[in-house]
Amino acid sequence: MSDLPKIPVREIPKPEPRKRPTPRQIVEILLRQDGRCTCGVKIGGATPYQVDHIQPLELLGGQTTGNLQCLCEPCHKAKTATDISAIAKGRRLRGETCTRSTPIRSRGFDKTLRKRMNGTVERRTP
Repeated sequence: MSDLPKIPVREIPKPEPRKRPTPRQIVEILLRQDGRCTCGVKIGGATPYQVDHIQPLELLGGQTTGNLQCLCEPCHKAKTATDISAIAKGRRLRGETCTRSTPIRSRGFDKTLRKRMNGTVERRTP
């Protein structure tokens, strides 16, 4: 088995760190969108909005102004719900989930005992 060639594992790049958009970037985005959400609602002023990444950072989208958009709260919530599964898949592929620093310990059931189908417990025979 040791004479098999090693197949190199392609490293998946990590996403950029998340940064808050500057006020200048927000104004640029709102001007690009004519002050409207993708659903057509006028945003800004009294209507709250949220800045969203068109291509999520976890899926290697950038922090550029071209990758940002302003959405009303219901649209942002709906878009985030659709992105969640793809983001989780990206994290799994990068190995960022299911990593434990300590092994999972047994709950303490004695290995010298066994439980029968009828519910009784008896000693194991070697």
